[in-house]
Amino acid sequence: MLDDAVKKGKLIRNVADWADPPRAQPYEAKTWNENQLNDFLTAVASCEYAGYFALMAATALTGGRRGEALGIQWRDVDWDKDAPKLHIRLTVNRLDNGEWQYMPPKTKRSRRVINMPFSLMLLLRRLKEQQEDNAE
Repeated sequence: MLDDAVKKGKLIRNVADWADPPRAQPYEAKTWNENQLNDFLTAVASCEYAGYFALMAATALTGGRRGEALGIQWRDVDWDKDAPKLHIRLTVNRLDNGEWQYMPPKTKRSRRVINMPFSLMLLLRRLKEQQEDNAE
């Protein structure tokens, strides 16, 4: 805005150019140890809705973001038992009006394939079978 005001002749110079911006603090991710992960998965395993446990397990075991996990569809699961993977093709956000917005990830780097543990693949397979049984 100040640069624009200089260009339009409203200001002689941009005083913000003289400011020393604060240095960015390096971000250090905090991760759980094995006991904390086990405690978390044990706690969410008791949820009545099986899909919630699958969502939390997928997020915790792959490092995916919440919106990415919510955007996973069955077509995004690679069921290869030797190298199961999740394809991140959609993200989901809840809008202020309560509606859900489905869209591709914002960056190319966010569109990716994540290796998933075999145990997660088995969990997702069981959830898919339950959904298919309920649909009948």
